[in-house]
Amino acid sequence: MAEFQADRNAEAGIGADLLVFTGEQRAQARGALAGSITDDTFYRPLVKLWESEQAHRNGTLDSSATFLAHVEHILPRAPRGEWCRAFYDEDERADLKNRLGNLCLLHRDDNNRASNLEWRVKRDIYRKSGPAYAGAHEVAMEEHWTP
Repeated sequence: MAEFQADRNAEAGIGADLLVFTGEQRAQARGALAGSITDDTFYRPLVKLWESEQAHRNGTLDSSATFLAHVEHILPRAPRGEWCRAFYDEDERADLKNRLGNLCLLHRDDNNRASNLEWRVKRDIYRKSGPAYAGAHEVAMEEHWTP
C-alpha cells in the first residue's frame, strides 16, 4: 500500500511523508477498523483506497471506475431468505454487514443488480465485474459467504 500511496502522492505533487503514521497511530486505526463501521462517509473512502491499491498492484487501476463505483454490501444491509438462514443471529448479522471485509466496489449498475440477491447470484455478478473491481473478483472466489 505504501508504494501505491507514494505513487498517488507524487502524481498529486504531495510530499512523501504525508501518509506516514507512528506505531501508535497505526494501532489506533487498526482498533477503529476492527469493528462495524456504520458511517458510509467513513467506510466509502477506505474501500475505495483499498480497491485502488489492489487494482494498482494488479495493473488494472482505472481511477474513473474507482471514483464512480458504489460500495457493495456482500451480506446485504436488508437481508432476507438465504442470508437470514446463513446469518441466523440478528445481532451478529447487524455487526457483520458493516465490516470492511463485507464491502467491495462495483459499478453502479452491477451494485443495483446485486442488491439483496442470494450469494450464488451475487457471486456471478462479482465474477463478471470489470477488472478495476479487484475486491469483487477476490470475493467471487469464495464458494460460500457465511459467518
